[in-house]
Amino acid sequence: MCQAQNIALVFDFDHTLTDDSTEKLLSSFGIDTAIFWRETVGQMVTDGWDPALAWTSALCDLVGKNRPLGNLTEEQLSEFGKSIDFYPDVLSSLEDFRRIPDEFPELNTEVELYIISGGIEVLLRGTKAAEKVDEIRGCTFEVDSKGILKRPKRAITFTEKTRYLFEINKGLLRQSKSDPYAVNESIEREDRRVPFENMIYIGDGLTDVPAFSVVKQRGGAAFAVVDPCDVVRRRRAWEKLVSPTRVTNVFQPSYGPDAMLGAFLREGVRSMCRRMVGSG
Repeated sequence: MCQAQNIALVFDFDHTLTDDSTEKLLSSFGIDTAIFWRETVGQMVTDGWDPALAWTSALCDLVGKNRPLGNLTEEQLSEFGKSIDFYPDVLSSLEDFRRIPDEFPELNTEVELYIISGGIEVLLRGTKAAEKVDEIRGCTFEVDSKGILKRPKRAITFTEKTRYLFEINKGLLRQSKSDPYAVNESIEREDRRVPFENMIYIGDGLTDVPAFSVVKQRGGAAFAVVDPCDVVRRRRAWEKLVSPTRVTNVFQPSYGPDAMLGAFLREGVRSMCRRMVGSG
């Protein structure tokens, strides 16, 4: 039996697996998301706030009696997650990816699936995708005794995403909530659970650039997802991701076996399996 380390597909969430979940939440309460992002959060960023802390704090400012979000609880956020719809074939493909190593009986490896997002973690954990992945990391909030949101507890910044990539690499993601310093421990390369060359990161934009770079520079693959009908995102993807070669390729967000993104993700996993069989 060939001994091999595992393979990981790591997904961003908003605009990667589905439309923006936070905007869906805010819109469901009748909040103008353009004003929220451009005027409220935008001004905070101009004043020196980190973008992730800005929007999570601005969201908490909307929580409370006689405020737009009312007494918003974690339970409500989780329940809202059940309403999230995904891009074509996302849920079935997550199951498909795990089965690919079965095509290589001489290989002792598994495909691990993760979501690392700047979105609201408890909302993401309420979605249909949560039961199909190994772990989820997103922004979290301190709550009061009734579960009502009070203030940001953990904000996922651009570079914070790379911390979780190293935790996946070292096999430490599950324990990191109780021991956030574990990622700094030295682990020999051969003892790491998911080598970076066995990692594929899938994201949609500038907030994913540090993660794209970490994975790609260490031998893995980085795929960008963009709706070709969205002129602004399409142009930004070309100028900020493709032209500087920060990603391996850019695809429309469709994950089925006959779609370009779905086909290349499947082929990427198979290629990693073949490489490990050949080196075993």
